[in-house]
Amino acid sequence: MNEGNGKQVDPAATPRVSHDPGPPMTASLMARLFGVPLLIVTLIIGSAVVVVLLFGSISSEQERSVDDLLAVMDREPTGKVFDVALMPADKEIWQAGKELAARLQKKDAELSTEDLQKIVARLSALIARDLPRSASFREDRRGVLHFAIAALGATGEADSIAPLRKALHAEDWQTRREALKALGAAHKTVGARASAAEIASLLDDPEATVRTVAAFVLTFLASPQDEDVLAQLQRACARPGEDREVRWNAALTLARLGSSRSKDVLLAMLDRRYWAEGTPVRLEGGGGGPTEKPMPPGQVEAILRATVEAASNVQDADVRQAIEALGKDESLLVREAVRAALERLGKKTENLP
Repeated sequence: MNEGNGKQVDPAATPRVSHDPGPPMTASLMARLFGVPLLIVTLIIGSAVVVVLLFGSISSEQERSVDDLLAVMDREPTGKVFDVALMPADKEIWQAGKELAARLQKKDAELSTEDLQKIVARLSALIARDLPRSASFREDRRGVLHFAIAALGATGEADSIAPLRKALHAEDWQTRREALKALGAAHKTVGARASAAEIASLLDDPEATVRTVAAFVLTFLASPQDEDVLAQLQRACARPGEDREVRWNAALTLARLGSSRSKDVLLAMLDRRYWAEGTPVRLEGGGGGPTEKPMPPGQVEAILRATVEAASNVQDADVRQAIEALGKDESLLVREAVRAALERLGKKTENLP
């Protein structure tokens, strides 16, 4: 993403810590789970930043078979660009990759176990071919590899995990990020949980975006018994000069795993004043460095709700008090999140506004 805890941290209700795998981690679910801006933007951007502007519509008059899509993806791109758009041959490869990823994420009913195993074998070969060269690819060319990684993560086949783990060590950070997301999506797949320690090592990645996504997907793949992983998440929270969104996500994952480590970060996130002081949103875009802008009220509300839900897993008096204090928040949705959290904890809620 099931071998991790795989909890669904929905804004309406946060379950207690458990090993229930929950639903597959789709982009929609991840966006609901995550109250911090960077990962939402990362998910929206995905693998291909330039696709619609350069390629136009990816629809076709007739849906191609999975074998046809794989055959197109197996082609070696020309690498040529005509004006601002790809050459037709490269465009077709890109379109095939996107279509296959979308088809597999929808779990095509006509695909048998044998079909999926063949798909895994061909995608694994494609990834093995392109992974060593990915750092030299143009962004659109790299997108084909990223679609293959996403499709592999959606197969649900145990043999998909090994190539995804190899992709965690890609030279370019974008591919490392996509491998993390694919392993998160594959959290129900046999063998996925074995990658938790490897993913935790990416909390030391040189790219803040990779560290942020690694911290987040550990929600799905780590367990409360993974002492080394918990310790690495705690170090990420406490590291001097660490990116704030890495710290936020590490603290939320620790909380979802029932840990009170790094509760100082969690307590700050449960305080509306912390966000009202002008904490900005970092936007990751293609073609340039990250930009920042003031955090809108709706985003503050979403973060508070997500933090309440995560924090309700923590057995700590200070954290509980901070949750209860938000019972008087200006936002009705935040107050509802607090009420739901307190009810799950067996606390009285009749005095809440």
